[in-house]
Amino acid sequence: MAASVHDRLLARLRAAGLHLPDGTVLLTLHTGRIQRSQGAWSWAAQGPGGRALPVPVGSQWPMHSLISHEWLIITRSASGDLHVDPLIRQHHYRDAHDLMAIA
Repeated sequence: MAASVHDRLLARLRAAGLHLPDGTVLLTLHTGRIQRSQGAWSWAAQGPGGRALPVPVGSQWPMHSLISHEWLIITRSASGDLHVDPLIRQHHYRDAHDLMAIA
């Protein structure tokens, strides 16, 4: 049986060096287009037993869209959250220190 999109993305994030403990799940947040245009995440990681992770991890991009990209970039926001985005050549990242990992 093929791994789910959730499992494949979780494996890529761990391979990039993110500490996501066993039992971590990726939850779809069911946000609308307007909420995402204002910065809301499409999905977020939740720790074992439904506990919050020490550092929030998520993305405005749907999980299936991220899996289809060859490279993902993980950046830290001003609030400390980790954002997962596809690496797009035209995208300009604010500062090099925001870059956490490329998966």
